[in-house]
Amino acid sequence: MSDEFILACIRANEKIVQREDGSFALETWDRHWQDDIVLVLRRLGQPTHYAVIADAINASRQDGQHVTARAVHIRLMQHPDIFVWIGRKGTYGLSEWGIERPVSYADALTQILRAAGHPLTITEILAAVVKLRPYYDEGSVQITLGTNGKFRAFPNNTFGLTKWREDDFARGDYRLQRLFENAECAP
Repeated sequence: MSDEFILACIRANEKIVQREDGSFALETWDRHWQDDIVLVLRRLGQPTHYAVIADAINASRQDGQHVTARAVHIRLMQHPDIFVWIGRKGTYGLSEWGIERPVSYADALTQILRAAGHPLTITEILAAVVKLRPYYDEGSVQITLGTNGKFRAFPNNTFGLTKWREDDFARGDYRLQRLFENAECAP
């Protein structure tokens, strides 16, 4: 198809508007900044914090309109099919880049504890979380452990799955195993 034909189709559609900079956008998107966010992220070529995206949009707009960082952040969260939160606070990329969404804290902690098969200390949990969520927040891990019904505290400052019973881990051989788990024994 020729460029002229495509332009004629675009101009014939009342739902598509041409902006002052020559770009085209869905009329409903023009009021909500999605197209600007997509264009800025494509231009930057990497996941970016929402405040930086807002600054870039404001720098490129010639019509005097201004977008707040909060408005950009809301749009990013409302469209997970287009924008992917990458696990760092406020940093998003485009789904078209093939970025995988990070696993939730609850899912990551469940996976770690199931694999271990017994309660773990917060230090052991954090060492394992970094493998599943490279951009994790220690406070978020602790809050999830303390408030999510899937997890509970066990003796000796350990955390495990709620469905586990303390009796399962009260055996003498289990306590000895945990005590010497990290100890290096010389033959």
